[in-house]
Formats: sequence, structure tokens, C-alpha cells
Amino acid sequence: HACEACGKAFRDVYHLRRHRLAHSDERPFQCPVCQQRFKRKDRMGHHLRGHQGAVHRPYGCQHCPKAFSRYGAGGAHRDLEG
Repeated sequence: HACEACGKAFRDVYHLRRHRLAHSDERPFQCPVCQQRFKRKDRMGHHLRGHQGAVHRPYGCQHCPKAFSRYGAGGAHRDLEG
């Protein structure tokens, strides 16, 4: 099963169909919290989990709105923002 657009081969039709989204600008799945759009439902679901439990993220970045649930959990992030 090969992609008509780029020639990449896949073991089954499911993975080929999922790959075809990479060549499309369509983003049919929208986050109900922030309205960000996604090509795949599973990606939106992963994103949506980031909205859950926001009140349980007391350790905030001093440079941006990002927050973390455990002290030190944002160490790599803080190094980038620092």
C-alpha cells in the first residue's frame, strides 16, 4: 500500500489512510476548550488531556503561562525559557 503523493509504503490500508492526512490541510477535529484544530482525533485527545487538571498545576513558569503538577517537573522547560 503506497501513498500516491509521496510513494511511502505502508503495511495496511489503515496506516496509509492515516498517513494521507499529512498531505492534507484539513483539520476536522477541534478542541472544545481552546478551539485548536487537529488532523487526527487521537492527537486532539492527547492535547485535550493537557487541559484537564489545570488547577492541580501549582508550579508555574516565570516567563510564560505554562504550569506543572510537580516541583522540578518543568526543569527542561525552564532551561529553555531561562
